[in-house]
Amino acid sequence: MLSNIQKKIINTINGVIIVIAGAGSGKTRVITHRIANMISSHKINPNNILSITFTNKAANEMKDRIYKLVGDKADDIWIGTFHSIFNKILHIEHKSINIDKNFTIYDKNDSLNLIKDIVKKNNFDIDKYKPSVILNKISDAKNKGISYEKYILNQDIQRYNQKYMISYINNIYHDYSKRCFLANAIDFDDILLKVYELFHENNNILEKYQNIFKYISVDEYQDTNLIQDCIVKKIAKKNQNICIVGDDSQSIYSFRGALISNILNLQDEYPNLIMFKMEENYRSTQNIVNASNNLIKKNNCKLRKNIYSCNENGNKIRLFIANDCDDESRIIAISIKNEIRNYKYNYSDFSILYRNHFQSKSFEKYLALNSIPYEIYKGKSVYENQNVKNIIAYYRFLTNRNDEEAFKTLIKNSYKGLGKTFIENIIQIIRKYNVPLWEVITNKISKNSKIINFVKNIEEIYLYSQNHNVYEVTLILIKKDMILLSDNIEDFLLYVKEYSNKNNNNLLKDFLVDEIINDNINNSKNSNKVSLMTIHASKGLEFNNVYIPGMENNIFPSQFALNDISLIEEERRLFYVAITRAKKKVFLSYAKKRYINGKSFFNKPSIFIRDLA
Repeated sequence: MLSNIQKKIINTINGVIIVIAGAGSGKTRVITHRIANMISSHKINPNNILSITFTNKAANEMKDRIYKLVGDKADDIWIGTFHSIFNKILHIEHKSINIDKNFTIYDKNDSLNLIKDIVKKNNFDIDKYKPSVILNKISDAKNKGISYEKYILNQDIQRYNQKYMISYINNIYHDYSKRCFLANAIDFDDILLKVYELFHENNNILEKYQNIFKYISVDEYQDTNLIQDCIVKKIAKKNQNICIVGDDSQSIYSFRGALISNILNLQDEYPNLIMFKMEENYRSTQNIVNASNNLIKKNNCKLRKNIYSCNENGNKIRLFIANDCDDESRIIAISIKNEIRNYKYNYSDFSILYRNHFQSKSFEKYLALNSIPYEIYKGKSVYENQNVKNIIAYYRFLTNRNDEEAFKTLIKNSYKGLGKTFIENIIQIIRKYNVPLWEVITNKISKNSKIINFVKNIEEIYLYSQNHNVYEVTLILIKKDMILLSDNIEDFLLYVKEYSNKNNNNLLKDFLVDEIINDNINNSKNSNKVSLMTIHASKGLEFNNVYIPGMENNIFPSQFALNDISLIEEERRLFYVAITRAKKKVFLSYAKKRYINGKSFFNKPSIFIRDLA
């Protein structure tokens, strides 16, 4: 059954609509039924519907639900994350951004390795000129729509860089952009930046996509950054049919550039917008909802709403006081055992949500001592496994033979005899002559038997890959001993085989787009274990019982937030997210003494505890 407010949202098709969807309010159901209603009742062409969300899991869930409602028509809807949708656009419009259609995408590790190489080339001290800090600066610029060309002309940025003596970023940003171009590669931030530039500089292309995307839906809008907000509004400007869904109370990603103002200021930008508020929480007990309401009302920067629950009152939130972090972990482990014994829960009904990764160690110890199975959820992809990385490097290099980072991975792990010096010589020639990698490999260096063999194998498999699917190409790599079998590889092979069976005539490039960008494979298992994860990683999940340890000042809220009102409010929203993951029970805990990096800390109980009453 749909509620009255849900029915109104589903039947409101035209205009600028904002849906404030509280935690556990059934927003995915509403979004999918609204899109299905557009197609079935309003006869809107599915190809004219763009639905953006923030995780591939959410996108796949939407696809599955819409398919059940409208059948094959769901295949024509543009559903996906910002990165997957915009990557698709870049492949279509590659000529307009002066890049070959077989470009590859550098992940964070690729970008860090490239920046390390550039730092060394400039003879900078890598301990002083930290690649991660430099990459964050470049990423921040790109997420504000600032390419290298704009970066060096931006007087505010240049004054800031001079003041803090970081003008060296100018050269590194330049070299980084140049090397990516020569490698026919872009990074994840470029996916957004290049679409932004594409629409900003090409009115005809912008109008093309405005005519395609006549109806737009964007979920989790509180998590959008500046450039995402700008792109969405550019596309929506012509038709003014956009449904924005989100919850300002769950805005927790400012460290990634997310701007809560994007959702708070919509009323100012669209005076005629239609606002709906989904205020019934179907997930949690009344006591959990009341506590979370009391908490979030302490924030000043928010939209007004009154979240309520028609569920049972349930248990009140419980607070454990421990002597130290080991005692805290012991108390929680015993509590889980007692809950299972007394209320017949499964282990999978429990989650321990912590503010920082370092808190997990003590829980691992005491859960193990109490024979409680657990799983640490880090959101890590199976693609981070080194053996799988080697296969992906082959996929990437066979798709784009100028991909420097894929080439480095192959040489280091599959052709070790060629050595570090060989790679450095290749890179020096690329820098000196501004020529692509494959041209250097095939024409610019004296050959030895190993490189001749490498080039021959790549050429043969490249031709083979043009009309064979990804699984068949992988089998050839194994046959030629370019990939060595292991447990990880065999598990990955099963997945690739399944992918190839589902997707007829798929090529390597299809797999890279569908799977690597969307990250469809991950290490998360639906097993009967207690889940351990950071609160950030828990967003979008739910559990019967949630433990939130470390409720101390300097831990939660973090020490960086205590003297900053905006950061305190985000930490409070993070606590709100943690509490609202629970259906039945919430347990809080703090330690009188805590050991961090070998030092003892005596923190006061978190200021957030009293906010719950």
